[in-house]
Amino acid sequence: MYSLNEKPEKYGTRTRVEIIASMLDVAARGALKTHIMYRANLSHGQLEKYLQFLEEKGLIRKLLDDSGGYSYEATEKGIEFLKDYARLSQYFQT
Repeated sequence: MYSLNEKPEKYGTRTRVEIIASMLDVAARGALKTHIMYRANLSHGQLEKYLQFLEEKGLIRKLLDDSGGYSYEATEKGIEFLKDYARLSQYFQT
């Protein structure tokens, strides 16, 4: 498996930033781990590495729900990242 702090810049056809933006977009409304995995089109291994990275950076947080399970929610910092990403990606649209 690859490290998020090393090359390659792209994994498949998406960049790491695109994958992070996809995950935060799903988690902006709160989501289960499996929902993030399927909606962001990630393998389980990718999901685990990216969730750990996003939690360490303070972009996403794990929440304990009433049933004892966990869900994930984008933090305010994560929402700001999404806004910045959307604004910057407009410049690169063809």
